Amino acid sequence: MDEGYLTFHRSPGRHAWYLRRENRPIFDPLTKSWIITEPGCCERLLASRDTRPATYSDDYVALEKRLAVDFSNVLLAFLHIPMCLHEEEHRKARRRVAEHLAARRLDLAACTTKSLAVHLEPLRQEGEVEIVRQVLEPLILSVTEPLTDIPPVVAAECRTVSTIFDKSIGPRKRQRVDAELGRMRAAIVCKLGPNASEEAVGLRLALAILGRDTLLGTLGESLYSVLSANQGRRLNEISYPQIPPETGVPYIERIAVKSFCDKQTRFNVGDRLRIYLQAFAYSASPLEQPKIFGMGSHLCLGKALSIDLWKGITSFLGDIPLYADIVSHVLRTDDYVFLCPSRLSARLHS
Repeated sequence: MDEGYLTFHRSPGRHAWYLRRENRPIFDPLTKSWIITEPGCCERLLASRDTRPATYSDDYVALEKRLAVDFSNVLLAFLHIPMCLHEEEHRKARRRVAEHLAARRLDLAACTTKSLAVHLEPLRQEGEVEIVRQVLEPLILSVTEPLTDIPPVVAAECRTVSTIFDKSIGPRKRQRVDAELGRMRAAIVCKLGPNASEEAVGLRLALAILGRDTLLGTLGESLYSVLSANQGRRLNEISYPQIPPETGVPYIERIAVKSFCDKQTRFNVGDRLRIYLQAFAYSASPLEQPKIFGMGSHLCLGKALSIDLWKGITSFLGDIPLYADIVSHVLRTDDYVFLCPSRLSARLHS
């Protein structure tokens, strides 16, 4: 692709590219990374012990020293995001997240049921609805509150925290991210009490970062995919897939820890590998599609919540005898990490 791969994950031509299937790794000078879009290669390299996570935390430490700017909130969060950690630290972080999710399971289930009933109601009424702003954002902030202990009103004001993973943003925006995480951190401490451990606070910050835009992207783009493919059908006439057909996390990055070969491609130590989970979403094989959530030790711990929300939304839509005509669909143009709509409007009518 002549324009490079910085925005490949939201390119209109991405579907046809994935369907080629014979795609070999390509080095992209713009992103300074290998582009991995063939499902089998993606799976092998994601599981490879010859790679490690991208150096997000190290990059912020270096920037903190160079600019004499405090990024303590960002660095605390990175200590608890499993995908940013390696080997034993990765295993410990996954264990902490899994235990936290298990401990909050009943609260989360009750909150999910209540939130779906409240926030999906605009989809039952005739007229134009902006699905991102009126439905998905309030739904996601409400559902994730039992996990993050951040009130939705605070979380709604902190809109840039997921750009913590974006290597292209400048120092000023990074400071804004840290400031927003600071507000979230204060809200968590207010809820847990002044004696809350940094581990407890950092875990909740990590879940706040990982939960919002991943869910918004996955649910929003999946709804757009299904609704746009079924124009002319009533909502209760659509056959909805069991899992979301799109992922809000189009790729993850890994770093080669030593030189190695995968089939005909040689990767050198330090090479950046951009592994596209999106490849599984567009696969013709139903066995590959669930891998949008990763696999093995890199399986998304929020998979169950994503699928529960998707099933709750589609079950609700399956009872509505209205047509839903897509009026507007706009992807974020300044997002180089997630596949996320900034606007999704539909006109509901009988």
